[in-house]
Amino acid sequence: KILKSKIKYLIAFVLTFFIYNCGTPKYADKLPLAGITLTIDPGHGNTEAYDSIRIGPSGEREEWINLRVALILRDLLQEAGARVIMTRETNRDLNLGGRAAIAKINNSDLFISIHHNGSLNDNELDFPLVYYWGDASENPASIKFANSLLEEMLTDMKFENTEGAGVYSDFLIYSEGTSVLRNTFPILPGIIGEAGYFSNSISEARMKDKNFNRLEAQSYFKAIIRYAANGLPKAIPMVTKTEDLIGDSLIIFKLTDGLGGHEFEASVFRVSANDTVIDFEWNDSSGELSLIYDNSYEVIEIKIYGRNLSGNSLHPRKWKFFSEIGKAKRWQGKWHEAFDRAESLSKDVNLIIESEKDSSEYMSQLLDMIHWYKRSIELQAHHPKSAAAELGIADLYKLLYYETQNVKFKEEALFHYRRTFEYCPGSIKESNAKTGYDELSSG
Repeated sequence: KILKSKIKYLIAFVLTFFIYNCGTPKYADKLPLAGITLTIDPGHGNTEAYDSIRIGPSGEREEWINLRVALILRDLLQEAGARVIMTRETNRDLNLGGRAAIAKINNSDLFISIHHNGSLNDNELDFPLVYYWGDASENPASIKFANSLLEEMLTDMKFENTEGAGVYSDFLIYSEGTSVLRNTFPILPGIIGEAGYFSNSISEARMKDKNFNRLEAQSYFKAIIRYAANGLPKAIPMVTKTEDLIGDSLIIFKLTDGLGGHEFEASVFRVSANDTVIDFEWNDSSGELSLIYDNSYEVIEIKIYGRNLSGNSLHPRKWKFFSEIGKAKRWQGKWHEAFDRAESLSKDVNLIIESEKDSSEYMSQLLDMIHWYKRSIELQAHHPKSAAAELGIADLYKLLYYETQNVKFKEEALFHYRRTFEYCPGSIKESNAKTGYDELSSG
């Protein structure tokens, strides 16, 4: 298997070498990026009216540079057979959530956001950076591509200084990372490339040169070719719907190495369910990975970590499954049906109290009522009885607190009392909510 993988890699390397050294790529046989979907995101756009920061000393704006490079890259990628999705192709703005959504909707294999850096503190800085989202250990596929891209930039492009060049987490600039990478990470790998500083006058002059823009686009292109040549491994669940696992606790994934087979480094595999490492079985003959999850969870989030024999990692995509319990709680219907269900359960609670049955049945009924009140609000955020539902939830949590003295129930009760009088002022339930809040908070 290792020999077979090396042969595949050698073929890919020869093809890549040919592409690198022949100027505009010409493909006599198979297109190297056929079957691959890439989302290219030229950062920013049409911000002249309100953004006075992303502009170089002579007036060149970052968004213009980003777009020129992205359009050249688009053409190179399409010629190599890739399906290319552009978040913008003109000087227009697009919100950050929309950029990430475009990549996810189009089932992209990789998200690449093209940017250029700037500094208000030091106009002599000029080196390339590539950002990935979060922790390096949780984002191996993005790290692999980021390192390839940085290497190509340093080889092909000129910078005034390279001491600060590197691959870095976007948590260094924002506590939760950048919006575009944070919102693409659950589905696919992605990076933000920053090829130099437009705030450096010498660097800005280069960035205005279309020939230099082409050099930069070729750096991205070469990195993509190198990355794709080693295969884009995937793990796909073998269930028809990821929401449907009724009565079962076994999930089977089909793994492909991106090179026409399912050859992986077995010792590298790791599987987590709801962020807890779990056991699994790997069948290297069929390429099937089987795992058993705890079906007491309502929602099970599975992530699979692994690496093919060419060194490319699986992206630990979050696969969300609903257990039998979870699917029942995600009941779909009309809000008023859920509300009426909660109201009808109050009769059962009264019967339990009158018959002096054990407290576990009593608590179970209270929790069921809470669920149905909450479901009515989840189905329709504001409805004619939403204030009554909020107050009902608060009153039920208060009863649970009195029954158990569990402080979490008290906190939930106070939270929902406050939601009732702060979010629904003027409702007939407002005074009751304030009374309940004062009574519980002083008790």
